[in-house]
Amino acid sequence: MQRRVATGPPSHFFSFKLEFADGRWSIDEKELDVAPQIGDIVSFDDGRSWRIRASEFVRAWPTKKPMRELFVCAPIV
Repeated sequence: MQRRVATGPPSHFFSFKLEFADGRWSIDEKELDVAPQIGDIVSFDDGRSWRIRASEFVRAWPTKKPMRELFVCAPIV
């Protein structure tokens, strides 16, 4: 049996709510080594940059699951 050795800090998936200027929004996920913070800039597959402006907690379904944190982002123009 082979033993797997970690080569860096563990990464985690974080959820982001991307809010567009016209009122639409979308949810995306990103794998990061450390938790994001308000003011951080992140980018996704489309290459656009987003600034984290807030975080909000949403109840997961079914209700026995813990609440999830969404990092709310605005586009950088």
